[in-house]
Amino acid sequence: FQSAADFNRRHISKSSLWTESLPFTKVSPLLHSPLDSNRHISRSDLPSPFSIIDLPSPFQMADRRNWSIQEEDVLISILQEIVAAGGRSDNGCFRTDTYEQIILKMSEKILGLNITSKHIQNKMKRLKDKYSATYDILNTSGFSWNDAHQCVTVDAQVLEEYIKKHPSKNYIANKPFPQYERLKTIFGKD
Repeated sequence: FQSAADFNRRHISKSSLWTESLPFTKVSPLLHSPLDSNRHISRSDLPSPFSIIDLPSPFQMADRRNWSIQEEDVLISILQEIVAAGGRSDNGCFRTDTYEQIILKMSEKILGLNITSKHIQNKMKRLKDKYSATYDILNTSGFSWNDAHQCVTVDAQVLEEYIKKHPSKNYIANKPFPQYERLKTIFGKD
């Protein structure tokens, strides 16, 4: 009989990945006897009493976070305040202490928020990438902004030509991007 704790100690290190099936003696939690001892099974085949805790892969972003709409809205509002107060350095980048200020302000507005400066940096990068892609598209002939639907609009033929010229660009026509106008005050023409 091999317990889950024994298995964890012997077979799992911090760098272990569950990308392939592992050799393991499948144990019945009721009979406590080995079944199919030569079978390779994957983690999903383990009976529930022998569940193994997921370890983060070194290839995954350690500071990954799912943002709520409220959190994103608060972040954008705080960034607008910081830009209005001159919180950017001469080269247009945010100052280093800006991220700590954002954490404090967000924690005041959203109680119980657990966030790091790396979360803020990652979210700002994603917002800037999305803003920049939209900005570039809007500066291409045939694309326009629809205020009512808060999205980029384009004729199907123009979009088809654009995708042929820019196969690496992923654009979904008429997808709402309500943060665009607010991000314009933060990122401008970056």
